[in-house]
Amino acid sequence: MIHDLAPVVDGHLSVSRIIKRWCSTYAVDLNYVEHTMTLALLQIDFVFDGPWGDALADVCRELADDIAQEPGLRWKLWTEDPESARAGGVYLFDDRAAAAAYLTKHRARLAAFGVKDSDIVARVLDVNPALSTRTRGPVGGAADSFTTLARVQVADTKTFLDVFASAGLAARSAHGSKGAQVFAGDENTVHVLIDWADEAAFDAFRTAPDVAATMKRGGAVARPVFQSVRRLGQFTA
Repeated sequence: MIHDLAPVVDGHLSVSRIIKRWCSTYAVDLNYVEHTMTLALLQIDFVFDGPWGDALADVCRELADDIAQEPGLRWKLWTEDPESARAGGVYLFDDRAAAAAYLTKHRARLAAFGVKDSDIVARVLDVNPALSTRTRGPVGGAADSFTTLARVQVADTKTFLDVFASAGLAARSAHGSKGAQVFAGDENTVHVLIDWADEAAFDAFRTAPDVAATMKRGGAVARPVFQSVRRLGQFTA
């Protein structure tokens, strides 16, 4: 039980200490969590009187295609509840700015459809990718993104992860990375899976002078060996 791990402060459980103690016990790297907490989740629902299900899918096909092109959007789950007469969606964006921009646009669209602003419930939340990945959360890149798998020899794994989650994250974001995962290989070897906006974004990243310097800071002892891979599916088990 998590309470067994929790220190007591003035007779009360300290939530922050609970989390830190729990993450320490289960080997969750809090520095990595803090560095990578950039994704944003938008939750929105509103009063809606139908249609529902397949009928809604038929009506909203063009709208769905338009939403799929929204800058910074990774995915959207469409939600509906005929019993309470509400519909909406859950969206994952690259950051809060993209989520806020879309929310402003969507409020205006709903107003044009006759939905009152008072009938809309919306909130933007930060996403913790490190913990979400552990619970099979879909926080990787879009299915149609360009994905690379790299094998990197490093001098020290901890130094590599520290730089990868800070200066490396900034460099990848600037060049169109949509998400990255790091796996341990043989001794002093890591495997890095990165989703990119497209192949051009990856090419720009690979040839950028600042990227080579960042890799050196991270302790890469040789140039990474990249190969492109194509995600065929993602499953919950």
